[in-house]
Amino acid sequence: LRERIQRIDAKLAPNQKKIKDRKKEKDAPFGTCRGTFYGQDDGDAGLNVSGDAATIGLMERYTEQIAREHKLSRDDALKAILTGEVKATPKVVLYMFTSKTPGSSYYIPNFGWTDADGTAAVDAMLEENPPHVIDLDAAEGAETEAYVPSAAMRALVQARDGTCLWPGCGVKAENCQLDHRVPYDEGGKTTPSNLFSLCAHHHNIKTDGGAFYIMDPHTGDIVWLFDDGHWEYDEPQGPLAPKNKNWALTVGQAIAARRAA
Repeated sequence: LRERIQRIDAKLAPNQKKIKDRKKEKDAPFGTCRGTFYGQDDGDAGLNVSGDAATIGLMERYTEQIAREHKLSRDDALKAILTGEVKATPKVVLYMFTSKTPGSSYYIPNFGWTDADGTAAVDAMLEENPPHVIDLDAAEGAETEAYVPSAAMRALVQARDGTCLWPGCGVKAENCQLDHRVPYDEGGKTTPSNLFSLCAHHHNIKTDGGAFYIMDPHTGDIVWLFDDGHWEYDEPQGPLAPKNKNWALTVGQAIAARRAA
C-alpha cells in the first residue's frame, strides 16, 4: 500500500523516519523519557520533555534538590543542570503511595497515579533501590505526647491534605508546616486528626487568631471561620483524602461501605 501511495503522490507517502521513530519509541524500555528541542524564526525556542510519572517525578525531585543546595530557583536549577553548570549528584528521595495489594499503581505527588508503564518503571526502580516503607494504616490512629509528630504521622497528613488547606493556597503539603488545629499548649493532641498542613504564611495567620477552622471527620471538608464573620470552604486534595481514598478499598470493602451509607 505504501509503495502504491508513493507512486501516485510522493508527498503523501508515509515518512519512513517518523515510522522508525515511532517504533523505536514503542520499543523503548520502561523509564524512558522523550525530549524535543524546538526553535522558531522569531527567536522563540523551547524544550518539551515527556515520560512516565515515576521518571518525570524523579527529575522534578532532583531539580528541586539542586535548587535547594545551590540556592537557586527551580527554573535556574533546571538551566544549570542542562547546561552543565552544576554537576552535583545529590541524594534524591521520591515519595510515593500505594496500597498493600501486589501489583497496585503508585501515586506520585504532583503527577498522580502511574499507568501500566509507569508502574513497571517504579517496580524496576525499586528492585535497584529497595524502598523505605512506612505503614500509614498504623499511623492513622497514632498519638504521641511530644509536640513534633513522628515521620509516619507527617507522611500520612501530607498524603491526606495534598496542599496547604488555606482556601486557594497551592503550596505543596510537603513544604508546609503541620498545624495543631487545637493548639498543643491548650491540650491539643499530636495525632493526625488534629494535625493539618498549612504554609508558613497561613499558619502564622491562624496562630495569631485571624482565622480558625473545623473539620468534618467523615468527609474531611474544612470550614474556615474568619474574625470578620465570614467563612470559606476547602477540602484535602491528597490521595488519602476521604473523598479520594476509594482506590485503597477492595471490591468487597467498597460494596460494604455503600450498603452501610
